[in-house]
Amino acid sequence: MVGQMKLDLVLDIGNSLIKAGLFEEAKLIGTFFAASHPVSEEELLRYLKEKPIQNALISSVNAKADDVVKAILEAQKISYIFLDRNKLKLMLDVDEPEQLGADRIANAYGALARFPINDAIVIDIGTAITGDLIAKEGHYLGGMIYPGAHLCAKALAEYTDKLPFVAPKRPSSPLGKTTETHLQAGIYYGQLGAIERMIAELKLTAISPGSIKIIATGGATRNEELIEDLKELVDLIDPHLTLVGLHEILIELTKKE
Repeated sequence: MVGQMKLDLVLDIGNSLIKAGLFEEAKLIGTFFAASHPVSEEELLRYLKEKPIQNALISSVNAKADDVVKAILEAQKISYIFLDRNKLKLMLDVDEPEQLGADRIANAYGALARFPINDAIVIDIGTAITGDLIAKEGHYLGGMIYPGAHLCAKALAEYTDKLPFVAPKRPSSPLGKTTETHLQAGIYYGQLGAIERMIAELKLTAISPGSIKIIATGGATRNEELIEDLKELVDLIDPHLTLVGLHEILIELTKKE
């Protein structure tokens, strides 16, 4: 019975979008996306209403949205906490730990959950493409940032006189025959080439490169064409890795209370 379930909620509040995940024990049973600028209150309330949510974790980079989301959770009598990196067990072996994005911390937790006995590389493909190396002992070791396909397309259009903006996608052939398909081929296959080299270079910094697991995540991993090409480069494609990681953080923080 639904009424007997106890669910966990994780909310990833960005500048334009709220991503939410509902978990029953360790299983992700539902996801939801809503605008965060401004917050789509009716949509969020409709998603949360009458669900037996026991605990919630908020990860946010949007202070204005926080107040609205908190009010909705409180109205639904849902207990919540905010992600506090100072309370986490994950060791951030970088020079500026306070600058590391919460999504990358969550991805590290997601990688540790998916492959607990392996070091891992997480490639998150979105507005930017990030690559992160995580040691199985619970250490975030560092990573890379590269512009995503949309940023590349926008930069080429804005900083040249004659090149148009094109929707980034895989063209029918890597051999472009028009300006549009030249751009699409270069952006698409250049992105794949960058990802392949990022993985290769991060592997070289690892103690045991041969046992590393590669995970791809991010909004672009819902693209079927990209998924097909990524399969050659990675061990796992998980669009919801960030939500999985946030849930692992929720479990860790609520155990301390």
